[in-house]
Amino acid sequence: MNGDWKVNVEEGQMTECWKMINKKAFSGTCILLNNQDTLFFETMKIHKMQRRFFYSTSFISNGILHETDFVLKKMNDKSLIFENKLHDFPQTISYTFYSPDSILAKIGGREKDTLRYEYFPMKKINK
Repeated sequence: MNGDWKVNVEEGQMTECWKMINKKAFSGTCILLNNQDTLFFETMKIHKMQRRFFYSTSFISNGILHETDFVLKKMNDKSLIFENKLHDFPQTISYTFYSPDSILAKIGGREKDTLRYEYFPMKKINK
């Protein structure tokens, strides 16, 4: 996870930047840019609290701060899967590690009455 990752999406270019804080925590940001316009900005954190790992996310939309925690449900050498069944959308966030420079991020779950998934095949940015 450590490093900067990008993917081109319909709206522009999405970049996730992750930094390892210590053995129990990563902090990250996600930014969606269209040309020089910021369409979306989110902060993320993966951290251990009371013997469990959480994926915590926050962003501001229409002047309102949105914060959500997802609990780690599965972890192995190839993937991380976080879940919050009570969240409106998404209920799951996962990362699958294909190679040192290739990650697939996936969000999904029910949105109203429809099951929906979004896939983000990201490549590591070499600086």
